[in-house]
Amino acid sequence: MDVWNSLIKNDNTDLPENHWYSYMVKNKFNLVYFDSKGENSFLLTDEIKKSNPNFYFDVVHIRQPEEVHQQVTTEVTNAILVNIGSHNGMNDLRQITKTLGGEVPIIVVSSEGEEEMAISALQYGAQDYVLKEQIDSDSLFRSVRYAWEIHQLNGRLKKNFSIQQHLTLYDQLTDLPNRQLFFDRLFQALAHAKRSGLMLAIMYLDINNFKLINDAIGHRAGDMILKNVASRLSCCVRDSDTVARMGSDEFAFIINDITETQDIVHIAQKIISNVTQPIILSGNKDSVTACLGISVYPTDSDDAEILVRNAELAYQRAKLNAMNSFQFYNSSLDKKAVERIELEQDLRFALSNNELHVYYQPQFDIRKNKLVGFEALMRWIHPQQGFISPAIFIPIAEETGLIIQLGHYILKTACAQMQEWHEKGHPDLRIAVNLAARQFRDESLPQIVKDVLQETRLQPRSLELEITESNAMDSVDHTIAMLSHFIDMEVRLSLDDFGTGYSSLSYLKKFPIHTLKIDSAFIRGVPDNKQDCSITTAIIALAKNMDLEVIAEGVEEEAQIDFLRRHDCDLVQGFYFSRPLPAEDIERRFLQQPTSRLQAME
Repeated sequence: MDVWNSLIKNDNTDLPENHWYSYMVKNKFNLVYFDSKGENSFLLTDEIKKSNPNFYFDVVHIRQPEEVHQQVTTEVTNAILVNIGSHNGMNDLRQITKTLGGEVPIIVVSSEGEEEMAISALQYGAQDYVLKEQIDSDSLFRSVRYAWEIHQLNGRLKKNFSIQQHLTLYDQLTDLPNRQLFFDRLFQALAHAKRSGLMLAIMYLDINNFKLINDAIGHRAGDMILKNVASRLSCCVRDSDTVARMGSDEFAFIINDITETQDIVHIAQKIISNVTQPIILSGNKDSVTACLGISVYPTDSDDAEILVRNAELAYQRAKLNAMNSFQFYNSSLDKKAVERIELEQDLRFALSNNELHVYYQPQFDIRKNKLVGFEALMRWIHPQQGFISPAIFIPIAEETGLIIQLGHYILKTACAQMQEWHEKGHPDLRIAVNLAARQFRDESLPQIVKDVLQETRLQPRSLELEITESNAMDSVDHTIAMLSHFIDMEVRLSLDDFGTGYSSLSYLKKFPIHTLKIDSAFIRGVPDNKQDCSITTAIIALAKNMDLEVIAEGVEEEAQIDFLRRHDCDLVQGFYFSRPLPAEDIERRFLQQPTSRLQAME
């Protein structure tokens, strides 16, 4: 490669003019000159060389556009000059430009009076032009240099555009096609399948419980697992097929040109087998499970979006059946699976459209006959279906990760509401907020709580955070560390659903909690069920001996109140006093009248 190419390749296009010129005069440059009239010899080899014998170009002459293939090479040719003065000059230029594909700069040669045509030629791929009557070594030098600079600039723009296009259409973590490119290819694949008469399969794969895995091992390790899985998935299909990353842990396949259903089964088995092989990260062996849903063109639909939706429905069925399994779509899929997907979509919409509301259930001190606070509970009022039970939508929120956003919303709303009630003359009331399992595993939770308290101006002692017994025992070391953060903040802590999990009293004494909460499952049998009575009294006695406050939830009958009072239970809540109510109803029924004694509100 000659010096000029080296200069260009090293991107030295900003060298001073005199430096470029001194370099030019010492070196020979390779030009290809196209002139269908054959005038090139006189123009370049004689006149220019005569004007400067120390400075010359090595020129190859061609008269037919087809000769470009033979004479022009991107490694040797510095530029190509095209004489457009002939009657077919512009057509020749277009053909040469198309042949070169932008790899070599083009300079147009024209006569005086043809300047307008020369300028127009720039729109067809030329970088500059020179006039025959004015050409000399200096003008040709400037033109060649300028053409190269424009060529380099166009090359950079083209490269940047290519990079930008790649970022737009490919997932940055796995380098797999993203959702947009997946559907572009699916539309093309469907058109091909319709012409060929062959089948096409859509496969939808989701890594089971990946969000929990991510929380447990960290996002960096989680990303490594996703990259590993993506690489394995790519090895399971042909180059003519497509595997794309559709979401966090969601992947989809387009399998083309299928003749037998058994071929789909073979590919599905291969995918499941590859994904579930152990993954080695930093010497540790991890593994994931996955399920796969399959829909087929033309059996299941000829519409791209419906095919993908049907594959997702089939995935839901596979997930219900067994881990590491696959399922074909069929029209008899459970209605529950369809409703589950639609409900998840509605829940995402509800979070951003004020369909979720915080309700409050009163808590009473039965020793002092006094209202002491409320538990904040989430309620969903669907615009079509009406009230949807938390037992239905909370597990969906947990599984999808929406519980983090939902939990932050209820925490902030409840704290702001309690501060408002304090300012209205009820400074001794406190608010209890449940922490979901995913929230409690989030290392940023203490800072989130601290930020909410600062923003709402609520005193930390007026907030009580509730964690379930099963969540607390899931990772004892993490639980102790997390609870210690809240103790340092002076936030109250409650252990919810006590007695229903797998608690260990040796660990219980290590938890820095303030309150034990007796599950409603035991209160329901009081005072008629002997076993429930024994468990309830044992929990109350345990709490007293550990200097803990004890609260019974699910109280619905006066006989239960009497039993709990006799056995020295501190606090109670339940339908006997009130169902969970919106804030305005709480104010009207409890805060705008004396609450010195217990009253059955419903």
